[in-house]
Amino acid sequence: MAEIRTLLIADRGEIARRIIRTARKMGLRTAVIYAEPDRDAPYLREADLAIPLAGSSVSASYRDQAQILTIAKQVKAEAIHPSYGPLAENAEFARACLRAKYVWIGPPPDVLEKMGHKLAAKEFARKIGLPVVPGLAIPGADSAVWRRMADQAGYPLLLKTNAGGGGKGIRHVETPSDLIPAVLELQHSTSSATGDTTIFLERCLPAPRHIEVQILADAHNNLIHLYERDCSIQRNYQKVIEEAPALHIASELRERIRAASIALVRSLGYIGVGTVEYLVDGERFFFLEMNPRLQMEHPITECITGLDLVQLQLQVAQGQPLPLQQYELPCSGHALEARLYAEDPGAGFRRTSGRLHCFEPGLIPGIRYETGVASGQMITHYALLAKVIAHAPTRPEAIHNLAQALHEFRLSGVITNRAFLRATLTHPDFLAAKTHTEFIYQHPELLHATDIAP
Repeated sequence: MAEIRTLLIADRGEIARRIIRTARKMGLRTAVIYAEPDRDAPYLREADLAIPLAGSSVSASYRDQAQILTIAKQVKAEAIHPSYGPLAENAEFARACLRAKYVWIGPPPDVLEKMGHKLAAKEFARKIGLPVVPGLAIPGADSAVWRRMADQAGYPLLLKTNAGGGGKGIRHVETPSDLIPAVLELQHSTSSATGDTTIFLERCLPAPRHIEVQILADAHNNLIHLYERDCSIQRNYQKVIEEAPALHIASELRERIRAASIALVRSLGYIGVGTVEYLVDGERFFFLEMNPRLQMEHPITECITGLDLVQLQLQVAQGQPLPLQQYELPCSGHALEARLYAEDPGAGFRRTSGRLHCFEPGLIPGIRYETGVASGQMITHYALLAKVIAHAPTRPEAIHNLAQALHEFRLSGVITNRAFLRATLTHPDFLAAKTHTEFIYQHPELLHATDIAP
């Protein structure tokens, strides 16, 4: 059984701080990496060691595999945690860590290869019997072929990059005249970002729900699900408000979704935490993708189950069996998470920057804050300021507490999406749980909500 004494966290922001907290609780020594713009981040002072990265850009620095492995050796780490950063789904990096005899906090590299690319993941899911929205890879540079394929799939449709993730690399195509510009733009952006220029198209479902299942597996063939999350409130195909458990799903459909998730994960030989994501259209569900890593929205699952998913990750990676079986898993109350970003909803969610003159969360019972920034810090390249999480016995209570926590959050210096979040949480359709992935675009007044200082 592998033993971890020093853990290198290969990421930044609120998740680095989150992992430090659990590692410290477990008695582990922690080391973090940072690029120059993050030099004032509070989590650097909370880690036992903070090692600067060299590099021509922030994104390149945090993706520099060789440099991160060198730092791991320098700090005498036994394990590397990629969190949900740029290397979390990189099979090459996982193999490099294992070759260098580090414990990899994540699933095996061959699983990352199967699930890290959308077309391969869809094909794997289809072969084991999961329903999928068919995807067609766009070949070569023949625009006439693109048009024929799009006509075959039917409009409206979505263009997606094979290696994209987290809502990135997706374009909505409403009409045939939109197709060619969207393909060319996406080919250019994906080539520069990932090197994988594969693009595929799929039929766009009308206003589905985005439901995902949290799973946990160990190396002893133990596997459980940790219930569902509803992540339907999205902007630009990226989640902004999530909740657990998912409501208004028929019992039979819920069981089918859970069974599909267990079947997929067991077929993969999965180890660790992961999330299987679906689009739900009425009584039908379709496999969307699997994220073979910790998810940004994992705190709401922790709230309703009472589990520490980071601690479980670290225990499973050291060869320990799961501490409980499916029938022992509690589900208590309701939890919601809102992502507080430095962005301007009224300007197409354009990223904003500036100095955080004031950044002081309020003190409200039942509220959890996950932050990676502090008052006085310059915000330039990393838009996520905080995740604000509410847990209460009922959904209405959790919504009320979350909206109140956002209101009492003292913020100044940077334009944020706070007013948009509060307006969404208090909208009658949201309160009635009438949510779907087109919710924001069907309620454009939310984009122009006015922030009222506490």
